[in-house]
Amino acid sequence: MLKVPHHGSAYSSSAAFLDKVKPTRAYIEVGAGNSYGHPDSGTVTRLQTAGATVYRTDTSGTMSYVISSVPASDTTSPTAPSNLAAIAVSSTVINLSWTAATDNVAVTGYQISSGGVFLSSSTSKTYSNTGLTPSTLYSYTVKAYDAAGNKSSQSNTATATTIAAPSANQSDTTAPSVPASLTATATSSTTINVTWTASTDNIGVVGYKVYRNNTQAGTTCDN
Repeated sequence: MLKVPHHGSAYSSSAAFLDKVKPTRAYIEVGAGNSYGHPDSGTVTRLQTAGATVYRTDTSGTMSYVISSVPASDTTSPTAPSNLAAIAVSSTVINLSWTAATDNVAVTGYQISSGGVFLSSSTSKTYSNTGLTPSTLYSYTVKAYDAAGNKSSQSNTATATTIAAPSANQSDTTAPSVPASLTATATSSTTINVTWTASTDNIGVVGYKVYRNNTQAGTTCDN
């Protein structure tokens, strides 16, 4: 596991360094929409080329991880994720969800691909693909992986077509409904899980911004 320095700037994690350490997972702690343009796209590409699954707080929000020993003899791949579904919620966003895979030790995360090309990784059973083109068909598959680097076969293929963009003289001025039944449950000395009832919208709810003590702590497409 590699904690990428300098918020994933262009000067972090050179190809020579990555060739030496050969990380399987890389974490980039960076705020969404920061003025520095972090993480640098070249840095992300170098990490992926080196074989690392990249996790980013600007796209996945607050993350936690547990480091545990892995039996040296673990060569068993996780089962394939199932029931992959893709739902277009706007002209530029498609939300994905699937049924969890299982593993003889534990499933570490999931790799999402679009059109056969690696797109991103997720530690949850959902993913929101943003920045898409209106009125366009997209296809997706998901693979599970464990801490030993074993990967499952791919899930079923799910497709969705983004919604047509509003016409030039049409604008969406209707706000989503307020999320309801918010609950916060402490699950450990350092973790609190937050859940709520989904909002509704005249077009589609794209996601949620989560605030802690009046300061944004992360974003999610799931409730």
